[in-house]
Amino acid sequence: LTLDDGQEMAWLDDGGIILGRSVKPDHDLVLPLLEAFSRVHGSREETELDQLAAWCDAFQKMVTKVSERRCHRVEKWLDSHVGSFTDDGDVQILQREVRGQLTRLMQNWSLCQTKCKDCFYPCLLLKYHDGDHDCISDHKCHHMCTFCQEDTPQDKESSVDNSDDVEEEKPGAQWKHERNPSASERAEHGEEQQFRCGDQAGHGGKHDCKERNHTCPEACHLFEKDNCNHFCAKKTGHELEPCDAEHRCNALQHLCGSPCSLVSCGNKCITPYELNHERHACRDTACPMKCCIPTCNNKCSEVHDHFHGIPGEDGVAVNHFCGMEHLCADECQLDGICEIVSERIIEKKQFKTSAGDEFEYQSVTEQNGTRKKCCLPIPANQKMHQGQHRCTTDENRFHFCETRCPSCDYFCTLEYNHDETLHSTEHGNMRLTYIVSEQDSFTVDTRRYGRGDSGEAEMCNFHCKGLGRGHIHIMPCEDKATSEDACTVSKADGKQHQTCKYGALCRRQMVSNTRRVNTVHCVEGR
Repeated sequence: LTLDDGQEMAWLDDGGIILGRSVKPDHDLVLPLLEAFSRVHGSREETELDQLAAWCDAFQKMVTKVSERRCHRVEKWLDSHVGSFTDDGDVQILQREVRGQLTRLMQNWSLCQTKCKDCFYPCLLLKYHDGDHDCISDHKCHHMCTFCQEDTPQDKESSVDNSDDVEEEKPGAQWKHERNPSASERAEHGEEQQFRCGDQAGHGGKHDCKERNHTCPEACHLFEKDNCNHFCAKKTGHELEPCDAEHRCNALQHLCGSPCSLVSCGNKCITPYELNHERHACRDTACPMKCCIPTCNNKCSEVHDHFHGIPGEDGVAVNHFCGMEHLCADECQLDGICEIVSERIIEKKQFKTSAGDEFEYQSVTEQNGTRKKCCLPIPANQKMHQGQHRCTTDENRFHFCETRCPSCDYFCTLEYNHDETLHSTEHGNMRLTYIVSEQDSFTVDTRRYGRGDSGEAEMCNFHCKGLGRGHIHIMPCEDKATSEDACTVSKADGKQHQTCKYGALCRRQMVSNTRRVNTVHCVEGR
């Protein structure tokens, strides 16, 4: 990776660089990159004002390269793990989620560059940050005072006798190159003391130490305008000249400073104060509004019209789109169950029957049928995709049958609308059943149940095996009949209408169950 000037980025390792805004404040995220850039390209404090904009542009390019490098690294890692499963709906959703996050990362790592709250440097926090604008510096100008340097006598050359003689240096000249001498040291060598500039960082005009009366102490006549440096920067006594009586600071331009006309912006107008203007525009040219897709947090892709969101003359508001594909938030509309999720949970429970028996049993496996999210992308700059919502684009993938086992409530694991007459599933505990019997109690294997006890301690596939051949299952009459004469069940199907009563308790329990609401039951033989 290189910057535009061809300088390689090998000097900045990707490891250890944190780019997530949710992890650290903006100041702590930018500072390591700022320090690394300054070591290679020089600091702002060493940069002259006419080169400051170029320095900021170069830093933004480096930040962009770092972000692009990280995005490329994430994309390669993801592709190495799921590149062979691109037809899978879940993988497609994951890939779009990652692309959306990476787009947001690139948008976040655009520097604010609005004027700092405490000096004239541009803000180096990330765009759309919270709080005051901060240039991440001490806000002080580090250049030497221009007036002190102008007032210092120039070194004088001594005469030379012949070629063997060397030029004689003025005493104390070495201080100019080695370090800033103290006042006593300069006095000892006969030099006048020079001071550093006392202005805010990034100011315009000459550097003024504020220690001597180099400039007029009066307030700038435009001190109420934005970008003003407050105090007059002209020579002391300038007001005595009729043509130069106006007090003016060293700001290169005084600005309007009114709030930006885009209500949601929060920045100030940078139009020169002397220009008549109806719309107050800040330095940001991009639209700051969020994408209109509810699940998207990216900014609008419009980068040239800051007022893109203001309704036009026709009063119609525009839609803000981020320019990326989006995940569809709707559920799959295909028939059947998208996925059957079984979680094997083995839990030992204690069960006490109405017949007085007490034993321990295992409650195993929880199962849920889920309907997945649609995997089709919403095209860029659109609010919806065409066609039916579906959880996969693989035509060979099928949805599961929606029928549940009437005893354990597990879903059939065959394909929706399967050709097989009987359903098939992995059974669990018979949570939806109750024991029925003509006697008050009876025994299944070693367990003694009473009439009306819950069947949750029994497993569907093991219970029938334990009862042996010839036992019956009670189920709702398919005709929802109210009398025996109305039942049309054929005995050839192995079913017949009940011919005896199985007890009031059983009847009450069966009726109260939401999946057993019929009052007339048929007996199916096994």
